[in-house]
Amino acid sequence: MGHQHKMNLKELLSNKRAVVIDNFLDLEINNNLQETILNSRFPFFYFQETVKNTDRQMSKLTNEIESGQFTHIVIDKRKASSSYFNQIHNMLFNKIHLLFNNELNFYRAKINLKLPHPKANLDSFDIPHTDVDSKSYSMIYYINDTDGDTFFFDDNGNIVDRINPIKNRLLIFDSCHKHAAGFPVIHNNRVVINMVIDQ
Repeated sequence: MGHQHKMNLKELLSNKRAVVIDNFLDLEINNNLQETILNSRFPFFYFQETVKNTDRQMSKLTNEIESGQFTHIVIDKRKASSSYFNQIHNMLFNKIHLLFNNELNFYRAKINLKLPHPKANLDSFDIPHTDVDSKSYSMIYYINDTDGDTFFFDDNGNIVDRINPIKNRLLIFDSCHKHAAGFPVIHNNRVVINMVIDQ
């Protein structure tokens, strides 16, 4: 993607719930990133609970399934916390800095690997939640072609949008928007890099 000038996140999201940028990385870089993460040496850790307790205490929605996932934390509270930080920075974070603003402050970045759930279908999703309580932007980078949409909800729990997880797609939205991950049903896994950036 050839971008002539830096994009402003606030302007980009004005009057929009979310913005999708396809083919975000050069294909070779995307493939390298996928090979780095989806191999037997890459360390994932299982988290049974994936959202804040305040989100969990909401009333259950019809297609909601609470499920754990495998996670690798790259940045935690603005500090690198992974031996893979430099590799992932060079492949992905640096492109985000170059495209938007070199001063962007990553509050958190983690890689989430979700496996199929026996009760899930293409309309199922995990617990709707907001990423953080502070003012921030969220980005989801889809590592691989898979299924398990990203769902967006209004305050009444109605689905207002759903984004397909397409390889090399970047999804950007204000962190205040309630959202949830779907489950892979046709594919073996759903792998994303979830990033939270200070406003």
